[in-house]
Amino acid sequence: MPTLTRDQTGQVTWVMEVAGSDGDSVCTSGYVFTGGTPQEHADKFNAIWRTQIMPLLTTSTILKEVRVLQRDDGETQSASSFASLPAVGSDSSGPLTASVAVLVQKRTILAGRKHRGRFYLPGIPSSVVTASADPNALEAASLTEMQGRFDLLFADCIDDSPGPVHPLVILHTPDSDPTVVSALSVQGRFATQRGRLR
Repeated sequence: MPTLTRDQTGQVTWVMEVAGSDGDSVCTSGYVFTGGTPQEHADKFNAIWRTQIMPLLTTSTILKEVRVLQRDDGETQSASSFASLPAVGSDSSGPLTASVAVLVQKRTILAGRKHRGRFYLPGIPSSVVTASADPNALEAASLTEMQGRFDLLFADCIDDSPGPVHPLVILHTPDSDPTVVSALSVQGRFATQRGRLR
């Protein structure tokens, strides 16, 4: 759990259950905001993920909860959204193993490791694997579809219709300004558990 020391910053956590995984899988991002309640923010992030991302995932992947933790007027606030949950993925093809995820990079206009972020998207269907000799690569059409969905997620976060605007950011130490995310970039090769632990 982050320590939020700057007003109008927060962290969203999308909590998913993936068949074959030990425990929950999560994707997180920092965000900044102006106005709105924590519950409104959690509900908006819930609706965005259900609409844009869950259709990419297997039917054995379940979005269970969306949590926000944020700071405003010197106080830390939290909320959870369960609206229309649990939500189930749409792809009925068999899942890849639970140790395989799609890497989504959070791109910024600044150089350096400090200004980069990522998350690992679980619940990937076997239908997205390339038919070529490389079993660790996304099939081209699937990569294009996933990138399109994350582009829409990114746009929805900064759209004020409906609800508050939430530009995504990378949170740093208490005395550092957040780094604004300029794009979400889906990578063409899978991230395996072995690779993530190196």
